[in-house]
Amino acid sequence: MEVFEEVDSRSFNMASIMRITLTEPPVGMRKQYDANKDEMKYVRME
Repeated sequence: MEVFEEVDSRSFNMASIMRITLTEPPVGMRKQYDANKDEMKYVRME
């Protein structure tokens, strides 16, 4: 525990906390599945 406290006190000065505010909802691709419930990867898109 002595080592942990020393490392913790040294690394605290290098830490940052940020807040990100989204102006629009995130957009991403959902996984797609075929009739057999297998995930369709990049080449298999139907």
